[in-house]
Amino acid sequence: MIQIINDDLTGKLYITLLNLLYEYCDAVTFNVQNVFQEHITDENLKYFDEFELKEIGYTPNNYVNPYDCKEYMEYKKSLEPFLSQFNNFVIRKYEDVEYCGYMYRNKMDIFVIELNDNVVKLLKKSTGLYKWCYPDRPNDLCFYKDNKCFLRSVAHEGLCFIYSNDRRLKKKLVNLGFNIIRVSNEPIPILQY
Repeated sequence: MIQIINDDLTGKLYITLLNLLYEYCDAVTFNVQNVFQEHITDENLKYFDEFELKEIGYTPNNYVNPYDCKEYMEYKKSLEPFLSQFNNFVIRKYEDVEYCGYMYRNKMDIFVIELNDNVVKLLKKSTGLYKWCYPDRPNDLCFYKDNKCFLRSVAHEGLCFIYSNDRRLKKKLVNLGFNIIRVSNEPIPILQY
């Protein structure tokens, strides 16, 4: 597995990365998290410690509808014009607490988008890979080929991983100006929708 360690994937480097991903991938995903209301399920309960559970007043089956949160609704509403540009290319939209192989503490709307010329043009409207996060954009672009994750980003942390050990790809990335390191392999996230 490769980690791109450039501090700033913006401008020409971001465009270069998108062009490369278009060569390798057939779908892109992003999510709109409910960042204001924790959603505790049997699946993600283990990610909360006892203090956090007490702090948020958790009791079994105390689900709070995230759509009751005014701030969250304003965030979703502000994204509507941006998201509507992708409407013709949405393969699927669903809600889950898992995204790109990781369990999160809150539910999110996950968008699976066909990667084509029009979508790449829309993605290029952003100024960088790590700009894909709250409050201005959906979160964390991930790119897939045949339902297997090829690139996973965690925008708010400035992280980018490519699930490949291909030497030619590594050489190509370096030649294109990316700083990379090899990191320990982890299971490749599979797009399940």
